[in-house]
Amino acid sequence: MKNTQHDAVRPYFSEFPLLVLARPTDDGQFDVSGHMAVDGRTIGGYANPVTAWIDATQFAKAGRSGYRPEWAGRFNRKLFYNADTQCLMVDVRTCWPVHERRIILQPDLSLATITKPVRLHVPHGAELPASFEVDAAASRWLDDVHERAGLFAWRETVRATRSWEVSRVESAVKRALGTIEVTACDASLCDELALFDPESERWHFVPAADFLKK
Repeated sequence: MKNTQHDAVRPYFSEFPLLVLARPTDDGQFDVSGHMAVDGRTIGGYANPVTAWIDATQFAKAGRSGYRPEWAGRFNRKLFYNADTQCLMVDVRTCWPVHERRIILQPDLSLATITKPVRLHVPHGAELPASFEVDAAASRWLDDVHERAGLFAWRETVRATRSWEVSRVESAVKRALGTIEVTACDASLCDELALFDPESERWHFVPAADFLKK
């Protein structure tokens, strides 16, 4: 299956544009980054390109080079199906779990992540849904976690960063990774969530207990 979208359909995530991390493969397609969630394998999506580049940079440090942010809507919509084609799935990655103000590393040395799942169930035998968007519950959660961190204009920041020059994005990513430490510990020790504001180039933290079960 080709994993880029070529037909004249409305792309997924047109209302709330998401990015995914992808790298080209030898057959001319893309390897799109995902992870195992409790309900199956899912694609990781990003609203903010700087957040995506932070993860991609750490991927490279961990030996998984070549990933870069790409618009999710360019890919074949079947990419977001779960294994039994009964659900469309994406997990929006927006912040990182920390212990004592250090980001928790995963066993493969990539950064652990905090995500908000978005799911659209598909009845058995039904055609692929024409639309798949970040739903209202996920949108509220994203607003809540950013506003708790004092980032009330986070949506405006996201829109601004999409037009930044490469040099400015690189500067923000370098600043982000250069001003926080990492730690190898069990994810259950997470006590806060870390969000990075690209405009101020500062980290912000919110209590983990207030958001992990929402």
